[in-house]
Amino acid sequence: INPDIPLLLKYINKQLHADLPSGRFITAWLGQLDAGTKMLDYFSAGQAPLLYLNARENKVNVLKADTYPLGITDSIDLTDINRIEMSPGDIFAVISDGIFEAANSTNELFGTDRVSNLLIRAQKETAMDIIDIIRNEVNAFTENAAPGDDQTIIIIKRV
Repeated sequence: INPDIPLLLKYINKQLHADLPSGRFITAWLGQLDAGTKMLDYFSAGQAPLLYLNARENKVNVLKADTYPLGITDSIDLTDINRIEMSPGDIFAVISDGIFEAANSTNELFGTDRVSNLLIRAQKETAMDIIDIIRNEVNAFTENAAPGDDQTIIIIKRV
């Protein structure tokens, strides 16, 4: 099945706009990986930054959201979906702001650069190990303080 990602998001947004209280919204990322072609199609509604490690270049590209979060208005600006060909060793990371905004005792944020550097250092590891490495580093950075926000991590890695 190859869903129409923009159409699906249009319907989800319309329902969220009808159901959410005023002033509430939801950031979302929706992706589909074709295992045969190794193509990742995705669209981000307010969920950013997204991190794409290009293994050949050994470089992390920081990608922006495509549009604002879902539920703010009854219609949403849906441009074409993004497409990335996942080459061997490439990593695509969808990470909630609870990771990037995790603060240490001096209120310094963990930040995008630290996560990007972890992806480069851990790129030979499995996707699950990369998640564990990020979580462990955030916990060490914050001295195991309780998270102030959700800390969701999705790692897509081409082996």
